[in-house]
Amino acid sequence: MDITSKFASVEINGIGRRAYINSSIGRAELLSDCTAHDVKDVYDEVMAVWGENPTVPDEPLPPEPTLDELKTQKKSAIAAARYEAETAGTTVNGVLIDTGRDSQALITGAALAAVIDSSYSLNWKTENGFIHLTAPEIIAVAQAVRAHVQTCFDREGELVALVDAAQTAEELDAIDMTWTV
Repeated sequence: MDITSKFASVEINGIGRRAYINSSIGRAELLSDCTAHDVKDVYDEVMAVWGENPTVPDEPLPPEPTLDELKTQKKSAIAAARYEAETAGTTVNGVLIDTGRDSQALITGAALAAVIDSSYSLNWKTENGFIHLTAPEIIAVAQAVRAHVQTCFDREGELVALVDAAQTAEELDAIDMTWTV
C-alpha cells in the first residue's frame, strides 16, 4: 500500500462501515455494503480529516461488524433519536411546554395536585414567561405531555421492530429514522 492509501472506519446512518481510500486517484472503496453516494461522502469526509499527506496506520483493520453488532448500533442511534425528540418539547394550546425529564416530573406532580384539589391553580414557567393554569388546564397539559412522550416511545418501538426484522446491513441502512412528533 502506498502512502496515499488508507483504511478508515466511518459511520453512515448510525452504522459503522470500513473503507479503503486511495487519495492519489481520488477514490474510495467501501469494504461493506453502501451506495455509490455514500462512497463519495466517505472519500470527502476522510480526506477532509487526513489532508493531502496521510500516513498509513500499521494496525490491521478491525473486524467487520456482525449483523448483531450493527443492530445494536442502530438501536442505540434510535434510542438517542427518541430521547432527543422526547425532550425537545411540545406545544399545548399555542404554548411551548418543556418535555425534559425534570419538567415531566414537575408536570406529573402538578397534575396530581390538580386531581386531588379541583380548585388548585398555579403559575407555570414557559420559554416565554409565566402562564396561569387552572386544575383542568394543568391536567390537559399533563395529558398532552404524556401523549407526546408516549408517541416518541411508540416510534422507537416501531423502529426497533424493523431492526429486529432486518436480515442484512442494507435493510438496516434502509430504515427511515424520521421522527414526526
